[in-house]
Amino acid sequence: MLDFIRKSLRKKLLITFIAIGFIPFFILLIYTMFLTESRIVNKTISQQFDRTEVVIKLINNHLNSISKEVDFLGSLDVMNDILADDIDKRISRLLSQKAKDLDKGSIFNIINNNSIIIASSKFGNILNKIDSTKFIKNKNGAYIKDKTIYFYSKIYSSFDTNKKLG
Repeated sequence: MLDFIRKSLRKKLLITFIAIGFIPFFILLIYTMFLTESRIVNKTISQQFDRTEVVIKLINNHLNSISKEVDFLGSLDVMNDILADDIDKRISRLLSQKAKDLDKGSIFNIINNNSIIIASSKFGNILNKIDSTKFIKNKNGAYIKDKTIYFYSKIYSSFDTNKKLG
């Protein structure tokens, strides 16, 4: 009978040690699985927010670059050809080349004081009338209409900075 108790005690101890080792391991495993899943989700969300901020900065930089490009084009001396309605088409060639450089479906137009397009990077736009009420407020800027963003800059004569050409 004593042998049976010894064997039984050995089995009891073995079962106890196994239970003591596996139960905490099993609890820790379950806890880390759920904790790891929430950490992965939180890390993924955090990375997406970081990427979104990077994309926002890239878009803002690109839009600022286009705005500066439009301002630069408006300040060129060749814009004095607006007075002669760009007869020799130097402005139109410049605008076509600039639109080709941007290569994103961009269209550049020069509008005179009568709201008529006198030079354009797109051939069919010349002599069309434009609603220029959006441009009156500021010297330069941008606005959005019908899912299209428009950048504008007023053009002044290079020999008389008070004379607005378009």
